[in-house]
Amino acid sequence: MFSFLLYFSSFTSSFRLLLLSFFSSCFFFFLFSFLVSQAQLESDTRTLAFEAGRKYGIRVNTISAGPLKSRAASAIGKEKGKKTFIEYAIDYSKANSPMAQDLYSEDVGNTALFLNSKMARCVTGSTMYVDNGLNTMGMALDAASMVKE
Repeated sequence: MFSFLLYFSSFTSSFRLLLLSFFSSCFFFFLFSFLVSQAQLESDTRTLAFEAGRKYGIRVNTISAGPLKSRAASAIGKEKGKKTFIEYAIDYSKANSPMAQDLYSEDVGNTALFLNSKMARCVTGSTMYVDNGLNTMGMALDAASMVKE
């Protein structure tokens, strides 16, 4: 990825690198391999922020969105007459996050807009969680939203 930054080194005064992940704050036990890759992405964000920041003045951040019902996410685990995986995740998020509300793509977009604006000129190497605070909570194994129908 560093060679990618070398290519864009002439744009350093206005260039920002924004990585996007999703659903990392939901601690479902069957997503272990995903959680490992999420940890690696967050580590890479910090490393790239240091290297690209020092050498080129480029800011690097990650947005980690919570459960968001998109067309692609709705296709995972789709069986007729049953909830999809993302519907279970959204129910879990609403039942366990500090702000029990729907998450929209505009919320993620607004965060990206902020991170790419001059208002965030000193923000680099961070992972912004856009998940209604779900990342601050532990796994609620006894949650009613975890019960399959």
